[in-house]
Amino acid sequence: MIISLNIVIRNFILLIVVGSLIVIQSCQPKKTIEEKLPSAAGLNEAASVERLPNDAIGDIVKKAITVSGGWENYQKKQTFSFHKVIQHYDSTGTMLREVKQLHQYRLQPRFQARLTWNMDGHDYVIINNGEEAWMLIDGQRSAEDKDINEAWNTSFGSHYVMFMPFKLADPGVIFKNEEIDTLSHGQIVNSVNVNYEPGAGSSAGFHNWHYYFNIDNGRPVGNFLDYGSGKSYTKYITWQEVAGIRLGEKRSVYGVSIDNEIGYIKTVYINESMEFDLEMADELFSIAGVQ
Repeated sequence: MIISLNIVIRNFILLIVVGSLIVIQSCQPKKTIEEKLPSAAGLNEAASVERLPNDAIGDIVKKAITVSGGWENYQKKQTFSFHKVIQHYDSTGTMLREVKQLHQYRLQPRFQARLTWNMDGHDYVIINNGEEAWMLIDGQRSAEDKDINEAWNTSFGSHYVMFMPFKLADPGVIFKNEEIDTLSHGQIVNSVNVNYEPGAGSSAGFHNWHYYFNIDNGRPVGNFLDYGSGKSYTKYITWQEVAGIRLGEKRSVYGVSIDNEIGYIKTVYINESMEFDLEMADELFSIAGVQ
């Protein structure tokens, strides 16, 4: 697949309530707390680099993991904290909104998350204890399905994007094919097509990804996503090494036409103050006492 990066100006405005990724907002939603979807990995198996295939695709992903800090180093991390700045733009390049969230993740022995931010005079908190997720608005737990869905998808989705390419070693990943591709700005990349088995998260069977890797050094450079009702292209802009792990610092998300023409930048994500292994109390991931 050759992706064209011609800028197409259209009268379109993107407003996302909490700055979730468009790819995550499009996930098949978690209907209710009682009908919760599978855990972070999606299946009752541990993520492992040994799961990767012994072929050209496996070699590409293994190289990307190695140049991103290595599997053993990644597996040793216990917690992760960062500030996520989300900027939304219209077709003229005018910034419509900027939101800054604090993300706190417990990585071991299972994924848990707490996201907090203020927007339009209201305080929002998302808590994911690894089994259920909730959204608190001004200290009150929301019972709205849309808020429950958003809490689930946003917390797991942000974790998924932050720790690429390591997440490609999760159970349930289906590698379909690999090919050499050329992005329209001239960069030659290895392209790996990724889908997910049924039960592997809330978007299994609905999302079709193409991950792009620098053909020389193996580093991730972007991705293309067809999520059924639309498409998006993400370009990784800058990276930062944190405790030996190479993490995305800035990325831009573009809209994509039905003909795979890349439009204008809709959203820019900037990750700040990234730190591993800070102490995090159990109370951060609990809603005990919340009405």
